[in-house]
Amino acid sequence: MPGREVYRPRNAFAARREALNAGWTRQPTERTNDHETLEILWLEWATPMKTSKLITAENIITDLRATNKPEILAEFATRASSLVHLERSVVFNALLDRESFGSTGLGMGVAIPNARFRQLRRPFALFARLKRAIDFHALDRRPVDLILMLLGPEPANAAYLDALTSASRALRNPAVREGLRACADAQSILARLNEDFVGLRD
Repeated sequence: MPGREVYRPRNAFAARREALNAGWTRQPTERTNDHETLEILWLEWATPMKTSKLITAENIITDLRATNKPEILAEFATRASSLVHLERSVVFNALLDRESFGSTGLGMGVAIPNARFRQLRRPFALFARLKRAIDFHALDRRPVDLILMLLGPEPANAAYLDALTSASRALRNPAVREGLRACADAQSILARLNEDFVGLRD
């Protein structure tokens, strides 16, 4: 593939470390083709990501009404399926499977349900603020009202791991949580996410 710097990483972490060590800073101008799926442009791995870049106002659900965890996950699966081009049942079952290993309720009224798929190449997120908090089997047993769903590629790449870490770190901050609860609409929630959800560098 002449004229383009292409990198075959051993894994996401090696790709990011070695690309940064090589000092590559050029933005790629084209995507790999389907038959080149093993050839990963270095920037896809090397660039830390803001969680907020994954979310637009259309991906924010304000005052969502739900009575239990499966109902919430079903709503997320319905909204995400057409946007990530996966069957609703596939997304829903993957989210349920992840919860079976342990609740993604972090405590403090926050949950970050997540799942990974071989069909995805980049992370995707939805954010919801519930009208009434529900039992999410969180670590502190407190009901949850702020939920960020994160979908990503399997195996996980650096962008997905950065986004997951960023979301977890930000939502543990009391000021961030209260700010999101006080927002009047999706646009103000988006502005708050842009301010607080910053991906982490190694």
